[in-house]
Amino acid sequence: MSGRVQVSHSELLAKQVLDQYFGDFKKIDNVRPEWLQGLEIDRLYPTLGVAIEFQGDQHFRVVPGMHKAPADFQKQLHLDTKKNRLIEESELKLYSINLYDLDRFRVKNLLKRMAEDGKKYAQKKGYLEEVAKLQKIRWDLEPDRQLMRRTDRLSKMKKSYYRANKKTWWRRLLHI
Repeated sequence: MSGRVQVSHSELLAKQVLDQYFGDFKKIDNVRPEWLQGLEIDRLYPTLGVAIEFQGDQHFRVVPGMHKAPADFQKQLHLDTKKNRLIEESELKLYSINLYDLDRFRVKNLLKRMAEDGKKYAQKKGYLEEVAKLQKIRWDLEPDRQLMRRTDRLSKMKKSYYRANKKTWWRRLLHI
């Protein structure tokens, strides 16, 4: 076993969008702090107090290949709730990002909220260098065009990919 973490195409894309604005900040991907009791944070900006969870469909509905039975989905919901509680108790701000809702119209608002929360955290902790870097972010500039086109395509693909009649094999598999 190599110890490498598998990351979906959509999660990688979301991380690239984050890097467009927060590339100068310390980040830790796929971290399992001891206080999280074995659960994982997809991306952590420790000096900003921001934790990010990239949420695919498996966090919102039964997904074949990820959930062998509806009980697996219930377990996923329980773990998500536990993780949310533990992150909140650690005084970090959690952002759960639905990967398929990540389009150019939502990205900037989300990133601005993250920056605002990060600024408050950094000020509280005395990380003045981080506050200064946050104030220099150029919100008037768009992220890389190609990158944003890919996020737009991803958000459109989701809406049509799971049409009721298109993918029925998983319903048979789960006896739904």
